[in-house]
Amino acid sequence: MKKIMIILLVMLLMTTSVAFANKFMEIEFVELMDGKDGSVAEYNVVNLLIDGDDVFADVPAVLYELDGYTRTLVPISFITEKIGAGIAWNGDTQEVTITHDGNKIVLTVESSKAVVNGKTYNLPNGVPAKLMAYEGNYRTMVPVKFISEHLGYEIFWQGETKTVSINKPQQTLTAVRYDDSGIYPELRFKVSGEVSLTSFSVDGKSVGGEDTLTLDFHNTILDLKDPPKYGKFIINDIIQEIYDVAITQTSTTPMNVRAVVGLGYFRNGDVYYDDSTGEMVVQLINSVKYVDVEVVNGYNAVVIETNENPAFNVTNLGDAVYIDVINAKLSEKESAIIVQNFGIDSVTYEQFDDSALYDPGVRFSRIAVNLDNHTTSDNVFVQDVGSKIIVYVADTQNGTYNYAKDKQNATSQFGLDLTVSGSYAVNYNSNSHSVNFSVPKDQIKKNLEIGEVKEDDGIVNKIVVTDNGSTYGFQIYLVEETQYQEQSSGNLFEIAFTNPSLKNSQFRDMIIVVDAGHGGHDPGAVSPNGTKEKDVILRASLILKQKLENAGFKVYLTRERDNYVKLYDRAGIANQLPADIFISVHANAAKNTAAKGIETLYAPDTSRNNKALARAIQDQLIDNTNATDRGIVSRPDLVVTRETEMSAVLVELGFLTNGDEEIRLLSEAYLEKCAESIVEGIIDFVD
Repeated sequence: MKKIMIILLVMLLMTTSVAFANKFMEIEFVELMDGKDGSVAEYNVVNLLIDGDDVFADVPAVLYELDGYTRTLVPISFITEKIGAGIAWNGDTQEVTITHDGNKIVLTVESSKAVVNGKTYNLPNGVPAKLMAYEGNYRTMVPVKFISEHLGYEIFWQGETKTVSINKPQQTLTAVRYDDSGIYPELRFKVSGEVSLTSFSVDGKSVGGEDTLTLDFHNTILDLKDPPKYGKFIINDIIQEIYDVAITQTSTTPMNVRAVVGLGYFRNGDVYYDDSTGEMVVQLINSVKYVDVEVVNGYNAVVIETNENPAFNVTNLGDAVYIDVINAKLSEKESAIIVQNFGIDSVTYEQFDDSALYDPGVRFSRIAVNLDNHTTSDNVFVQDVGSKIIVYVADTQNGTYNYAKDKQNATSQFGLDLTVSGSYAVNYNSNSHSVNFSVPKDQIKKNLEIGEVKEDDGIVNKIVVTDNGSTYGFQIYLVEETQYQEQSSGNLFEIAFTNPSLKNSQFRDMIIVVDAGHGGHDPGAVSPNGTKEKDVILRASLILKQKLENAGFKVYLTRERDNYVKLYDRAGIANQLPADIFISVHANAAKNTAAKGIETLYAPDTSRNNKALARAIQDQLIDNTNATDRGIVSRPDLVVTRETEMSAVLVELGFLTNGDEEIRLLSEAYLEKCAESIVEGIIDFVD
């Protein structure tokens, strides 16, 4: 499947730049070249947050020392881009000019002075603006304190994670109210002025917990005029399934407020500031999380995943089918998927917030399934299953069997659609732990695909279909403890499977969060061949999830697709569940292409036993992969392992910059071996 991508070229020192992400948030030091004299020095890397969002730049923020003083230098173009300021570069004079809210700031490279609205100021501690480069990318670096002060922002230093937070001016939150008078229910927070508000949702029910929406008000003081009696504002809207809001002051540098909304089902909020009422508003509206093409129940299908049970309209146009998800917004940018297979030419999706097609104020997301020349909308069937809309595109001649798993009950089901009612001799081979049977071809509705499908779901290992002339042969290889029973009815031939050992696993009450590093606009490390860490690690994390579930654990992924999750949110998700163990999965990179091996990073914290978890996982990885042992590494400043409240580690599975290890990381067999090793390490740790 191919996706349309837009590539923006980065021009030196221009504001219309793309932040090519990096490994900066995992490493302590980085070498930068000084544009003044070409000298290279090592600098301590600093995480950078603006209004609660991670900032990724092709040159990282660093600690810069001069005459005994230390200042944080930041790439100014990425700061101005984030806050909507204007910037211009004059190569002849080596000057950067910044304009924002009527202010004009002029900085000159290697000068310790700046001109603000015509008046000259000294930069903090005489640290000048610098022209610095990382791997050939040059950026103008300036002291963050001076810039933030003159742009109307406030800065805070979080030494534990080496993070600089840049925020809008501090405000006070004084009241909370719930408003269901409009099309969409809204939570309204009275504030003294606009603040930065970020959020993340947790699908807690998927692992036996509660669904919540967490709202973080940055640089905000909590001073409720009418505090709740029992620690929560009780809403109890049964129809909308919004229960309560727990609100607390969570930190002091900066002052942050966190509101946790208890929900009946997983959903997100659309945030805006209502200037007329002085309120930060969280509009609870359905979101289209992703759109993808998959095989579902033996059919080719477009799957539209939303955050709640969706309302939608279907329009058949002959050569296309439109699905309008009503009262919803896209979580991703408008885009297209080029398929050119399975009866589908392409899938496009876009957002409509003001259209005459529906009542005023109704927002909707449109997903267009564009069919190929051999398929019409008569071959399309649309069904909603929970929070998903599934658009089946039927190939009337070719297909496959049906197979579905219920992981909560450790059961699964195999099915065949028949032209007649029938039952077939099913035999069990105890040596291979396989169920075997044959079905005449003319009794199956479609021509089946021949070959082997690996299920590896803790119940069935794999399913093999063979062509035996007039019949199809089936071999279903089972996990040793799996039991089976034929449950045919009418023109449907079915076999049900169950694994009692999996259902009753000693680990069934343990929640493990698997955090696939990077994602979305952040590719992480990129090999000389163009292999992106985010892609390799997502595949590794999906395999790890499956292996952990096969061992009986409950597993929650911080991301299941190519999207970015903020660093503090990754830890916040694990804390909100709450999880028992947190595993962040990464691949490494180095300038030295000979660098190789596996290492496991942890935050030193004896109360959480992080070091013991790191040791257990590292030992299993080295024993099973024979990779170079780079050991376990104490890293007290990593956000995802420091801010988590349970045992947590970050695993680097190998170096993408090493040719041999890149090949291994692209191997499914190697990733499976790594996943199995991590599972064994976790079991060693918890036993």
